Amino acid sequence: MATGTSWTDIMTAFGTVGATVGAFVAVVVALRSERRADERIKAEHERADRLLTEERERSKTTLAEERQLVQERERLGQASAVRVQLASKRAPGETPGNTRLRQLAAFIENGGAYTITAMEAVFWLGPDGPYIDALSSERVSVSPEVARLRNGFEASAELLREEVLTPWDTGIRFESPVVPAEKVAGSYVAARWTDRWGTRWEHRRGEVHQVRDNDPWSP
Repeated sequence: MATGTSWTDIMTAFGTVGATVGAFVAVVVALRSERRADERIKAEHERADRLLTEERERSKTTLAEERQLVQERERLGQASAVRVQLASKRAPGETPGNTRLRQLAAFIENGGAYTITAMEAVFWLGPDGPYIDALSSERVSVSPEVARLRNGFEASAELLREEVLTPWDTGIRFESPVVPAEKVAGSYVAARWTDRWGTRWEHRRGEVHQVRDNDPWSP
């Protein structure tokens, strides 16, 4: 009797093919799931890296702002430690009974912790001016006690530079030209200098503020 493919064999073949297809589909699904998982992990890593970078940049910015604030406070503190005083005396040659002429002087003392440079001063005659430039200046670099220690030895020219005022110097004196006595009332001095950071400061009427090199004098 001739034999042929039985229905059972056909169904078995279909079952085998179906199982193979199912296995293939399962593999494809697994691969896709794995790829999606890898993409999610990669995306999470990239997001985490981005957030970390942003956080570091924010920290750097915050730190830089804090440092700048600290430095600005230090600058202002050092500038506020510079003392400026105004004084006047009878003009040279005037007698006690004749005081029609006076001479003004400004004393600048560096009470800060760092050297200041490029000091200058002007004298305002009256509350609103005009102002006059200093006629001369003299830096006193040592106290009388240190002068006695030198025992007659003179300091080098470098140490006596008048544009430099160290914290241990006594100070610098600016003197005005001779002015009429009636103009002394209400007069004041404005002084400028440069700190160790290159910032230009002005002291006027007991207050300090930053200025630029080319800023004009104003009351």
